[in-house]
Amino acid sequence: MVHRKLLITTFKHPFGALLRNAAATAAVDLRYSTKLERKPLALLEIVFLEVKSERDFFERRLALIIGSIEKIGIVPGLLAAFLSLHQLPSNSNQWVLSLAYATPALYFFGAMAHFSLMRLDRMSKLIELVINRKKAVLTTPSNGQ
Repeated sequence: MVHRKLLITTFKHPFGALLRNAAATAAVDLRYSTKLERKPLALLEIVFLEVKSERDFFERRLALIIGSIEKIGIVPGLLAAFLSLHQLPSNSNQWVLSLAYATPALYFFGAMAHFSLMRLDRMSKLIELVINRKKAVLTTPSNGQ
């Protein structure tokens, strides 16, 4: 009953789910940003550099293995894999069949890895926001002077 109401609400108000997700994410970000603001600026800049570098390196390694899913899309890629698998003759080489069967699994793991990339993006943006806030506080003259 609850799930049906949520599904109906999502179809009636498609942006409502996005706003609820943004509100939940903002609450988590607020909690972490207050903890990050207690850290020294130099440490935050180093952590930001490392998170951003690791994200870039992870994306490159992922592109070497499965290619760029966001450019092609997972549905067209899986559809092409299943169609090519269906059209392979039964007397094909075993390695061709192995590649055809492994492609959907690679796409699945690639999609999971892209979700990790999105989380890294979110973390780096939060750290960057805290860095910008700390720099703004340092550059603003105080009222007493």
